[in-house]
Amino acid sequence: MPKGDYTESGYKARQVIDFSVSIIVTEYRAQILVDAKGKQHIAKFPSFVTRPIQYATAALK
Repeated sequence: MPKGDYTESGYKARQVIDFSVSIIVTEYRAQILVDAKGKQHIAKFPSFVTRPIQYATAALK
């Protein structure tokens, strides 16, 4: 600022917003068993796990 007498008349503001993103991956595994006749029996996934990879419902909000 140049030297001199001044009266404050307000201000200008600028903001910088910083954020971090964290990713949490939870893997669910369904056990596969084979009986004596060779037939596979596959455990069920939780009802909300419907695809090989998907976003959690909270991530879609």
